[in-house]
Amino acid sequence: QRGKELHRVLLAKVRIPNGRPEPVDMAAENDTLVSSVIAAVVSSSVVAALVQAYFGARLEREKAGWTRDLQDVTAEQARVTNRLQATFSELQTERARVIKDLYARIVRVEVILNEITLAKAVDAAAVARFRSAVSQFIDYYLPNRIWLPVDISDQIGELRSTYFSMQKQLAEAPLGAFDANLKKGLIVVTGATRHTLEEVSAAFRALLGAETPAA
Repeated sequence: QRGKELHRVLLAKVRIPNGRPEPVDMAAENDTLVSSVIAAVVSSSVVAALVQAYFGARLEREKAGWTRDLQDVTAEQARVTNRLQATFSELQTERARVIKDLYARIVRVEVILNEITLAKAVDAAAVARFRSAVSQFIDYYLPNRIWLPVDISDQIGELRSTYFSMQKQLAEAPLGAFDANLKKGLIVVTGATRHTLEEVSAAFRALLGAETPAA
């Protein structure tokens, strides 16, 4: 481009009167050439500066947008985490409440079993209390067993069957009687009750972080 400009300037300065070229002022031509080169360099620098400024500003805007997007994602992640933690805490609290209440109902059955064992006789009032305590325990266990660990739920289900067998044995025993079979049955049921209470207590403590359950 610069060569073409120089060629055009030189042609403009050349005069051919009578078929003979006029002499060219080289100093003036050099000045013109230098001016043209300087103008071209300045123009190129200005264009480069403008281009750099445009894309630099655009890059800064995009960086700002990326930063806002990252901040939004981080904030949403924090909100989701907080909601999950709150939900998990609520579920753990509810599970702890169910285990505690179930434990109390099993303890009530154990107390009545001990009363019958110590009395060494089948008493109608004691049998009625046993039946009522077992009923309250089962009515609470069935709709709330979903909150229990699977192994604890299965063990309590077996205890429930044991209580049904004990109810039948007490109902068939004569009032005032206390034979060897009844004594053996009470020992078995009381032992199963105490073992279940130990397991439920361990699950409750593990849930609260008081201790780690055995592997």
